[in-house]
This record gives sequence, structure tokens and C-alpha cells, in this order.
Amino acid sequence: MTFVVHGLFGERGSKYRIENMRVERLITLMAKDNWLGYTVRYVVPFTQRSTTRHRLFERMLDRGDASGGRGSLASATFDLVGAPPLEVRIAPAPPPERSP
Repeated sequence: MTFVVHGLFGERGSKYRIENMRVERLITLMAKDNWLGYTVRYVVPFTQRSTTRHRLFERMLDRGDASGGRGSLASATFDLVGAPPLEVRIAPAPPPERSP
């Protein structure tokens, strides 16, 4: 389902180069160093935002559980203990050059 909001910005849209707003369901994936981040965009009435977000998240967890191990969520935090001391030496700045 795709909705395009036309004429929302009127004359300001042409003066300030504002695009007509596209409102459609969308899932994007961002791959970072060691994790994946998803953004889910969905259209719901204003008063149903939290309820819908809760239902979507519960559905994702249920599908992960029903996947037979093919899909799951994981999280890990590592604490560095006993790291050796770090010594930092800063060399003095060279003297400024004199102009002839």
C-alpha cells in the first residue's frame, strides 16, 4: 500500500524545493561494524503508535521463536578486565620557524 501526500506544502514546496511526502510501509537495514539495525516505518492512526509498535515487536519475537533456530535475537556485553596500563608520551612542539 502506498500513499503520496500531494499539495501538502503548496507554494512553499516549489520555492524551497520541498518534495511531496511519501508515506508507505518500509523496512531498511543498516549494517554496522558488528551489528545490524532495522528501521521499520508503518502508517497508523496517531493514537495507535505505541500499541502498533508493541504488537509488531511481539510478532517479531514470536516468529523468531517459531523459526526453529533459524532466526533469533542475541546480545552480548564484554567487560575488559586487567588491561595493561596505557602510557602516553606527548613530544614537545617544535619551535616556530622564523621568517628571514
